[in-house]
Amino acid sequence: MIANFKNYILVKLFKWLGGDVMLVEFLAYRITDDKLKFKDVPKTLKASVKKALEESGLGFLAVEE
Repeated sequence: MIANFKNYILVKLFKWLGGDVMLVEFLAYRITDDKLKFKDVPKTLKASVKKALEESGLGFLAVEE
């Protein structure tokens, strides 16, 4: 529960600071760093995060478990 709240706060902060592009890159980084699972990415950003991971050669991380 605390992790979900922490992710919620981070999402709101990054949307406020830099919009969706910065948030997508941040979420992709969190997935590559194994701090976040792709299934936990907000639905509205999943396609963009998947694209960012694929462009980095890490598309295999963009799977629903």
